[in-house]
Amino acid sequence: MKRWLVLGSGAIVQEAFLPAFSFLGWLDGTTVVDLSIPPTLRDSLPGVRFVEADFREYLKAVRPDDAAAAVITLPNRFHEEAASLCLEAGMDVLCEKPLALEKEVCLRLGRLAQAKGRLLGVNMILRRYPAYRVAKRLLAAGLLGRLEAIHVEQGGAFSWPARSLAPFLPENGGVFADIGVHYLDLAEWFAGPLEMADYRDDWQGGVEADVQASLRSQEGVRVDLSLSRLRPLANQFLLTGSAGTLTIPPGSIDRLIFRPAGSGEEIDMIARRPFQSVAADPSFAACFAEQLQLFSAGIGRRESPDSDAFVAARASGLVEQAYRARRLPGPRQGTDDPRPRLQPAAVAVTGATGFVGSHLVERLVEAGFERPRVLIRGPRTLAPIARLPLDFRQADLLEPAAVQQAFEGCRYIFHLAYGRDGEGRDRVTVDGTKNIVEAAIAAKAEVVVVLSTVNVLGWPEGMTDETAPYRPAGGEYGRSKAAVERWCLERARTSPSTRIVLLLPSAVFGPRGKTFTDLPATLASTGAFGWIAGGSGLANYVYVDNLVDAIILAAARPEAHGQRFIVNDGCTTWRQFLTPIVAPWLPSLRDYQPGELARAESAGRRQGGLRKALQALAAQPDFRRELLASSIGPLARRLGNLTGVGVRKPSTQTRITAPPSPVSKGAPPAWIEDLFGTQRTDFSSAKARSVLGWSSHVSLEEGQRRTVEYLRHAKLHP
Repeated sequence: MKRWLVLGSGAIVQEAFLPAFSFLGWLDGTTVVDLSIPPTLRDSLPGVRFVEADFREYLKAVRPDDAAAAVITLPNRFHEEAASLCLEAGMDVLCEKPLALEKEVCLRLGRLAQAKGRLLGVNMILRRYPAYRVAKRLLAAGLLGRLEAIHVEQGGAFSWPARSLAPFLPENGGVFADIGVHYLDLAEWFAGPLEMADYRDDWQGGVEADVQASLRSQEGVRVDLSLSRLRPLANQFLLTGSAGTLTIPPGSIDRLIFRPAGSGEEIDMIARRPFQSVAADPSFAACFAEQLQLFSAGIGRRESPDSDAFVAARASGLVEQAYRARRLPGPRQGTDDPRPRLQPAAVAVTGATGFVGSHLVERLVEAGFERPRVLIRGPRTLAPIARLPLDFRQADLLEPAAVQQAFEGCRYIFHLAYGRDGEGRDRVTVDGTKNIVEAAIAAKAEVVVVLSTVNVLGWPEGMTDETAPYRPAGGEYGRSKAAVERWCLERARTSPSTRIVLLLPSAVFGPRGKTFTDLPATLASTGAFGWIAGGSGLANYVYVDNLVDAIILAAARPEAHGQRFIVNDGCTTWRQFLTPIVAPWLPSLRDYQPGELARAESAGRRQGGLRKALQALAAQPDFRRELLASSIGPLARRLGNLTGVGVRKPSTQTRITAPPSPVSKGAPPAWIEDLFGTQRTDFSSAKARSVLGWSSHVSLEEGQRRTVEYLRHAKLHP
């Protein structure tokens, strides 16, 4: 039996390679090398030899009988070096895709493998999916006639359980290098060599998360790719020929759908014998077992794999071409821009992966700030902001030393993070904020701006300003935010030089918003939204860009020190505010009297469709976090109990999740009354306007227009 060396111990090893090794009976004698091995992984596989070491040092000391073949799963930037060292050591190599981000590097590695008499394969795993293999045979058999087009859509919230920043570092590439190489390889497998016709992405100096690419084959086949780590797409692979279409539907490993041209018929196909070399039911890990078995057999026959370095070079060359053609936009806040300005300097932001935080760091980059520091708990939520040139710093807000180190040399600190889920979330909100402020003072920062909420004032009748007493709404969230405010205002009195400013926004809406943007649209699309008292309650709202203006001004105005400011664009009815967001479903929306939904719910008349609607929403981590911070936080925690969706359980079956499935219609949940009910509060921003010089540059109508445009792009509007 061959001895295998696995370089890396990340999610792809834990979720795919090691289960495949186990299925094949190859675990004994396998060595896994990484800088850090998760203890749970080590304890679960006593037959595997785990070595904590740098791969370079390990390979320098490796003996010829230590391993005959290597699997490389390290971050992309290490593939060239690791593959070279393994080949020089006399090993056959199976490397995770992409082999490299440059075509010439792939070719050079291919030539090295030939010179050493070794095999070098690239794990283009979709070639092992039964559905694609069957599609290839059907195309060759003439089922589709002449191939005319290939259309690929793959998108959804990034959910791969990344343990490091590797997926979000520019040297490793973004979604085009990660997922795109798979589909570029498949498209060439089906249509032959491709040439890039058009490429667009959202890159701004970091790593792209949203891509649209158009290519052409030498035979004239059109290939269109849409890839996203941010928004739901159709998640299908579509082959169009002169005689019909062949679709591999979302999440399918062994299923295809054939639609003969002009017939209106639909033929569902399943691969009866999923794999060539292993007897296993179709699954993600089984595809890896097939790949390993075929590669091992190729070693025995000294037969090059179907996706070797020279084949991989073609897809990598297309990625390289796309990346080289990009141009980094310069600062976009010109002198004629009416938005407030802040002198670029060292800056740090907490909560940057959230709705408001993502817009703030985007503005800072536009204004010329170089690599704003972003404090993060972990890497899994970085996709929305990783396209920007940011300096990610992992730090626990409850560890003062780590926070202080992250703030060294910073002039501005923006604190938007709060305890969102899990036990001790109130500690993160309260003690975490104290640590942030103390670290800012210790770093001699000029200012720290802390984002609070109007929830601390409750919902009194009539006009309400900063002189109102604390009446926290929203349960634990409101109470902890009120505690933060009291402490910050007291600390401001003794802060030697660092200014402390508090902002209290109302209902924030706009692109990428959840509670007051995605939520009503999603509920309305599933029949789970309705008007309370005709939508006559008062909505206090602020467009996200206007809130960012206030955050910038709070940092720029010395007179803001030790004060808190309500940030509210205005007040209108919920019906006027939400109508553009729910417009596609407006005719079907019912009107409910106050308390009617709660009475129906308690009587057990909730329809089953609501549970499915909430499951679709609860599956979105960013939605759960924002909802927990809204005025209905305590009720929102019941969402997990109702749906069975935990707040921290990621999917590990694919790098990009499928969009929520269509759900049946259901009655609205009773808690929409807490969000969109009959409140009569009118929050005043007169103080922010007079002291900060703040104004709403984006009107309600323009904000609604931009929001609807986003909803269409995000596939939340038809």
